[in-house]
Amino acid sequence: MKGRFNGDAQVEALKRVLAEHPMARLTVTGGEPGLYPDHVRRLIDTYHDNADGVFCSINTAGYSEDLNGIAHINLSWNEFVQPDPSRFPGCTLQTVIPDTDMTLERMKAFMDEHPDATSFSFRYLSGLDDHPHNVSAFNQLQDDPDIRIGTFRIGDFFVYATFDWKGRHVRLTLGDMYVQKSNRYQDGYSNIIIHPDGRVATNWR
Repeated sequence: MKGRFNGDAQVEALKRVLAEHPMARLTVTGGEPGLYPDHVRRLIDTYHDNADGVFCSINTAGYSEDLNGIAHINLSWNEFVQPDPSRFPGCTLQTVIPDTDMTLERMKAFMDEHPDATSFSFRYLSGLDDHPHNVSAFNQLQDDPDIRIGTFRIGDFFVYATFDWKGRHVRLTLGDMYVQKSNRYQDGYSNIIIHPDGRVATNWR
């Protein structure tokens, strides 16, 4: 996201968005929100004061424990940044896996490697080109006796499932970026984006 940071303009933009969409969910993402914990708290407080409080979360690479207690933490893990989930109790450990390697066995191995995390979010890593996806993980869920499926949805550009395994909750999302890029969303939109300078945009054209 481009633009100069303007905290006051961001807060006012959030109020305007919530006045039209009081049931909206809020995700504070980056850059790195842990660099600005006081401003993040201000955004979350604005959300609670102006929305119906459906759900809010913070996407972070684990830079600052000052984010604990403000909202639900989605802790990003990848080959370059590997934060310790024990520093963020109750967080969701989220990662992306290439769609060629997205299998139930791969997800279970990742969960076993991170015993301190209580919930996980897996997303397929795919580009903007039109190509077939490996969806075997979705098929494997129904064949595993140790898996309890909670939700299974197919949307206009995604497949989404939630399940429990060994007492831990998991989200699995295949977002087809090629379809998302091409979809004009008819009369709607997927996300409302508030930029650092307070501009409001949507991710459709």
